Amino acid sequence: MLRRDEVTIRTKLVSVSDGPNPSVALLHRATRSDGRTRTVSQIVGVPDRCLFERICSEVRPGDEIDATMVTQWSDNGYTTFLASFKTFSNSTRLAASAR
Repeated sequence: MLRRDEVTIRTKLVSVSDGPNPSVALLHRATRSDGRTRTVSQIVGVPDRCLFERICSEVRPGDEIDATMVTQWSDNGYTTFLASFKTFSNSTRLAASAR
């Protein structure tokens, strides 16, 4: 691994896909350099089975979450996966209690 990038964004869960390579589909709004926004969709793998089971039990399609995604870069390309998440209501309570 040459580099590891981690980003946390507020996003909406669109769907979950179980199987040999569990994944989630996410949707969020991104602001362009000209100030306009656009909708961005992303399918992200969830290699941690416990995390996948947790998101299936705690979050429903259409719910907002704070998703932390990790991209690992190597000479052969990159891999992006969901590393953790917080439900929107939990994130809001944490931010309010930090003030």
